[in-house]
Amino acid sequence: LRRTLPESMSPIVGRRIWGPQIPGLSQLAQELELIEVCAIQWRTCVESACYQGRRLAADDYMECRLEDYSPELIREVLRFCELSDADEVWEEYESRFQQEGQGSRKGQASDEDMQRMMNWIAPTLSWLGYEE
Repeated sequence: LRRTLPESMSPIVGRRIWGPQIPGLSQLAQELELIEVCAIQWRTCVESACYQGRRLAADDYMECRLEDYSPELIREVLRFCELSDADEVWEEYESRFQQEGQGSRKGQASDEDMQRMMNWIAPTLSWLGYEE
């Protein structure tokens, strides 16, 4: 119902929620700013995926970072997943992923929004080996 009604109805039915339905999401959406809820969703999903994936055998799990994507890494991922190196893959890569566009969304966030996000995701970034 929340997704179909106009935003003006949110005081009555609650805020629209999308993305992974992590535990407590509805309550978080009522208490925090949207950017904070998104940061918590990201953190929960990344930590869970890494934790579960790292428990698998090395030949069953591959971890990679978006900022490292390159044609070489995509070929490696395709081989790992036993998928073909088809022309459609490269057409999609070239149309959707541009090296010069990396990090552009970060520049769109205000300093205040960045701080709100970092309050939630900094421990995970540190755990993953990212430098501040």
